[in-house]
Amino acid sequence: MMASRSKSISKPKSISKPKPIYKPKTISKPKPAPKLKSKPSLLKVENLSIELASHSAYFKQLLTKLKSNQLSTASANKQLLVAPIRFEVNINNPVCIIGETGAGKSLILQAIMGCLPPGLIRRGTITFDGVALSDKQLAALWDTSISLLPQEPVTLLDPLMVNYQQLSEIHSCLNGIGRRAAVSHSLEQMQDAGLISAYDKYPRHLSGGMAQRLAYLCATTNNSRLLLLDEPTKGLDDGCCKRLYANLNAYGAQAGLICVTHDLNLVKAIGGKVLVIKQGLLIESINAATIELDASHEFTNSLIQANPKHWRADVNHRAKPLQVFPSAKGNDVSRQDDERTPLIQAKKLQVGRALRAIIKPIDFTIYKRQIIGLAGDSGVGKTTLGDTLLGLIEPIAGELKVAHENKARWLKLYQDPISSFEPSCSIRVQLQDLTSLAHVKSDEVQTLLPKLNLSASLLDKLPSQLSGGELQRLALLRLMLLKPEFIFADEAVSRLDPITAKQVMQLLVSFVRETNITLVIVSHDGELLNAVCDDILELQKVELQKV
Repeated sequence: MMASRSKSISKPKSISKPKPIYKPKTISKPKPAPKLKSKPSLLKVENLSIELASHSAYFKQLLTKLKSNQLSTASANKQLLVAPIRFEVNINNPVCIIGETGAGKSLILQAIMGCLPPGLIRRGTITFDGVALSDKQLAALWDTSISLLPQEPVTLLDPLMVNYQQLSEIHSCLNGIGRRAAVSHSLEQMQDAGLISAYDKYPRHLSGGMAQRLAYLCATTNNSRLLLLDEPTKGLDDGCCKRLYANLNAYGAQAGLICVTHDLNLVKAIGGKVLVIKQGLLIESINAATIELDASHEFTNSLIQANPKHWRADVNHRAKPLQVFPSAKGNDVSRQDDERTPLIQAKKLQVGRALRAIIKPIDFTIYKRQIIGLAGDSGVGKTTLGDTLLGLIEPIAGELKVAHENKARWLKLYQDPISSFEPSCSIRVQLQDLTSLAHVKSDEVQTLLPKLNLSASLLDKLPSQLSGGELQRLALLRLMLLKPEFIFADEAVSRLDPITAKQVMQLLVSFVRETNITLVIVSHDGELLNAVCDDILELQKVELQKV
């Protein structure tokens, strides 16, 4: 009998209910669109201030003088050199800083570079690419991301390198270009800048304007993302200035620019924002394009109005229409008072350096008590001609007659004031040595200081602690103490703001007129020469043309 096999019957699966085709949802409020993060500013400066450290040697010296009643309490307590300031810099949005000489404009650039002089402290925040950086971190960005064109080219150029090597070294070390290509590219740059004739010379062989152009090439060769410029048009003629304006506009389209300048034409050319500084305080912030219309502060309007074209009636009280010179072919300057004794007579004179003539043979006469202007392109030989007149270098050819009674009283006001002072001694010590050797009363120093708009506290500083404009006025003070017979002033006011330049030029012209001194002044500012000078000699590379 077979056993029957029983099958287990599984339970039927539960039939699931059909899902509804559409299930209404509760309507929620739409989410706000996500905010796009704005790109950080290339450079953002917030509450930047610069003050004198209480532990610095200079501050302790101030306190010592205060105890001996040689200094006012206000001077000793004046630790804040630059009051808190804020601004932003971006591509196509440059910043220009203008203001009085010695107001702290260059210190702002040094603070951004992270290289303030010893004894100074930077407060506030400096943000680069959205990151707040310390001084050491800022210094690490030198050349690769941030470059500085200093006020004095001598502080940037290596005196032991010939000129083309200054550029080829940058190409090799920073731009990674091979040696031969670096030299070739450097020579091309010097050719474009009109410096090729001095490619194998040293910086000391360059004129002030040529050194300025070479320093500009060095500062811009590595294409830094932020370029800081301190008086970039100083010592440049009109043609070079216009080319510089175009170069800076092109550079500013790809990088950030901060420019310290007294040149309002440069301000208008590169545009952006203008910060006006006076005594370390930001007194106004306006647009460069409308600076003349938007300026509301009295000081800003004074800067704008202090153009040399308005000087003539104020500066030169003996001003008259310029003499028209005959052609430079042996004729002397026609004068209404021919009875005056000629001071300098040149016949077929050739000047130059290293036995290389710069200009063709020239004839001219300078009379006593004249104010003569020397004009011409940068590097044409104006300083060389002045050095020849002073007897510092010998003429290459021709005849030069000089009727000086005391050669020691033929003096020069140098284009580069920092090189004319002893760097390791305070200004007070240097002036004391001068007054002692020249038998000049020391009281005359205190008399001249306010006339030159200089503070007595500057006398206790080293030359490196002063601005270029302050040094230039101190150099003029030193020169006036010696009662000169003849002055060769090489770019006497190029480092000064327009207001101070007018005051200093008024003082210089009055001093010359009252003491019957002969003055030869070099300048690239035609308006200044027209306002100040009796006659103007315009130098050209091939010959001296009398205008």
